[in-house]
This record gives sequence, structure tokens and C-alpha cells, in this order.
Amino acid sequence: MKTNQFTEGLVTFNDGILHIVYHEGVILDEHVFMKQIECRKRITGDQSFFMILDMSQASDISESGLAFAAENPHPGNVRAIAVITRKGQDYIRAKLYSVFDQPNIPTKAFLSEEDALHWFGSFESEKSKKAA
Repeated sequence: MKTNQFTEGLVTFNDGILHIVYHEGVILDEHVFMKQIECRKRITGDQSFFMILDMSQASDISESGLAFAAENPHPGNVRAIAVITRKGQDYIRAKLYSVFDQPNIPTKAFLSEEDALHWFGSFESEKSKKAA
């Protein structure tokens, strides 16, 4: 397992899954996302991976953070993104982002890491079916 920390969160990479957990109370803006991208690149290099963005402890995502996420497509080595949020407004906003902003890779909102991992497993199942 590889681990890297930045001021607003922790990044770990294990078994093809990059897990980013934002610290409690952090306001997610474009500067936080830029730091996270730097950490992500250092850990993963050019490896292909699934990504979990755990925003459940963050206090908010700013308009500049939403704009940055929409304007900066993820590189081709990211296979899918699961966004973990709290119930309520954050969950609805994450779901709306994945529908209306149409990210360049599969993106889906979840309330638990278990559900996100199950979703990632569906990509592996599809890959196995296509190979058969």
C-alpha cells in the first residue's frame, strides 16, 4: 500500500484502488483539488485504477471547486470514480454532477464505501464477460 498526505486529506493506493479521504471541515475548492491531483500522480504514476473520493467529512464544496471538477477531465488511467458523501444535499449534488456535467469517465455517488466497491466489481464482471 502506498500512502501520501496533503494538508486537506489523505491519499492511499492499494490493489488498484486510489482512496482519497478529505479531512473533517475542509471546504473543497480548486486549490484542494489541485493538491489532491499532485498527490494522486505521485502515487499512481501511469497505472490504471478505480478512485474513491470520500467527501463525507468535508464541510462543503465551493462553486470554484465544482467548476474545477467540471472543467478538468480525469486522465485515461482513471477507470471509474465513486464519490462518497453524506446523506442529503451533498449526495444529491454529487448525483446531479454525475448526470448533468457528464464526466469523461463513469462517476457515481454513494453513501458507503461498500456500495462503491461493489460497483467497481461490476466493471470487472463486464470485462470478464467480454473476454469470454
